[in-house]
Amino acid sequence: MPITLVCTVCGGRNYKTTKVPSAPAVVLKKHCKGCGHHTEHRESR
Repeated sequence: MPITLVCTVCGGRNYKTTKVPSAPAVVLKKHCKGCGHHTEHRESR
C-alpha cells in the first residue's frame, strides 16, 4: 500500500514509500528539503 511521509517539523510531504497494511505506523528519520535538517517523518495517507 503506498503511503506519503510527512515532516513532523514543517509538515512538508517529501517522500513516498510502501508498507504492509497490517504493519504499525512508519516513522523514519529522513532529510527534509524544507527544514534543511534530518527530522522525523511520519506516515500520512
